[in-house]
Amino acid sequence: MSLSTYRSDADPVVHARAVGAGSVIGIGLAATVGLLWTAFAFSTHDAWAYQHLAWWLGGTLIGASLIAGLATGALSSARGAVAGAFNGATTAGVMVVAAGGLALLALAVNGNLDQSLLVHGHHVTVEFLRPYVAFWAAAGTMVGGLAAGVGGGLLPRRSATHPIVELATVPSITVASLNGSIPATVQTNGSVPAGAQTAA
Repeated sequence: MSLSTYRSDADPVVHARAVGAGSVIGIGLAATVGLLWTAFAFSTHDAWAYQHLAWWLGGTLIGASLIAGLATGALSSARGAVAGAFNGATTAGVMVVAAGGLALLALAVNGNLDQSLLVHGHHVTVEFLRPYVAFWAAAGTMVGGLAAGVGGGLLPRRSATHPIVELATVPSITVASLNGSIPATVQTNGSVPAGAQTAA
């Protein structure tokens, strides 16, 4: 019996489903915690909260990219540091684009990214976004997603995707027909050659 080994094509480096799952996790986490910071800043009237809200939101995006990158690297079928880095960076890029699109949408609707807040009889301006904060938040998100993706790609994980399939070549089997006529040769696919007689 002769054996031959078949291996399917290698998985792509960037796993789209893992990137999609990680992006949803990161964006959802950043949105949830960001809304919590915003509610805290406008309800407590604490200066450390509303005066630095832009930094809190930017730091939240960076922290969410760490979790999202780690999840993406761990979920990807392509393993290793390089695959994890690409998957994590891709996930972080999706998060940066989503955050930037949300900021542009808010700017188009409101005309600004500031909000007035009355604190102890005085109006103060709360900034949701500052240009230099946005830059460092985007840069930190990309670096954080890449680094966390490397960690996720190095996590041990048993891959059940595309296992090696052993194909066996089964020799022909000669059997006698039931009516006593000449023997028929059964091939590996179960068919009988033309001209051979079988039972009626």
